[in-house]
Amino acid sequence: MTNKDIIVLSRSGLLTYLMQHDINKPFLVLSIVTPLDRKPRITNPNAIVATEFFYDEENNMGMSREQAKNFANAVRNNKDIVSKILVHCDAGISRSAGTAAAVMKYVTGDDWPIWNSSLYCPNMRCYRFMLEELMGEYNETEAQEREWVNIRLYKEKHCL
Repeated sequence: MTNKDIIVLSRSGLLTYLMQHDINKPFLVLSIVTPLDRKPRITNPNAIVATEFFYDEENNMGMSREQAKNFANAVRNNKDIVSKILVHCDAGISRSAGTAAAVMKYVTGDDWPIWNSSLYCPNMRCYRFMLEELMGEYNETEAQEREWVNIRLYKEKHCL
């Protein structure tokens, strides 16, 4: 699996992607939803779906360690049999990007496609908890350097 096989999407982007692509091999969907949202209806029989509810109604709680563990287990148990890993949240910018960056680092050893993109603003809590679960470590200095690069790129694209 390459970095191109790990895709960050919004909820609507996921549904559009699945309508436009007939995926005939097993693929993993890491579905990040909020309790007030409906889970996306995924009808492709090749989909392996792991769903976690990340925030309560007041957006007070982010990813928990238990949720990171569940996603990490889904990745570990399926990475050798799936053709793609699709990671989605509501907007496809922060929570899904942080989660996908950690998955990329674990699966391919390279998370720069997320950090070096103005499309994303990865959630550091998701990134940290997922890295700790997947790899047993989190390098705060390295993560901060990646975050600064990303913040600069994101601001250049979206704030000027």
